[in-house]
Amino acid sequence: MNDDTEKLVRLIISVHKELIGPYAIEKANKVEGLTVSYDLQQIEIQGDTKEIVNKLVKQYLGIFGNTSIQLCKEAREDLLPSFPKENLPEILQ
Repeated sequence: MNDDTEKLVRLIISVHKELIGPYAIEKANKVEGLTVSYDLQQIEIQGDTKEIVNKLVKQYLGIFGNTSIQLCKEAREDLLPSFPKENLPEILQ
């Protein structure tokens, strides 16, 4: 896993954690191939990183709808502007 993907996953979870607290971690840990510690210090991704990020966003999409996608896009653009767009799932492009 590359460091930027880990930062992106942490960012997506953090944005949602501000809104729903620890439930954001629980939702993240339901994504197959993703394991996240409750303090967000340890993130383990196994598998296709683009697909895992896509599934993570969809976990929150079920709670917040399109607002979740917009939050993720804005946070990524502000905090990780150099993240390669080709490495983003379509939902975040």
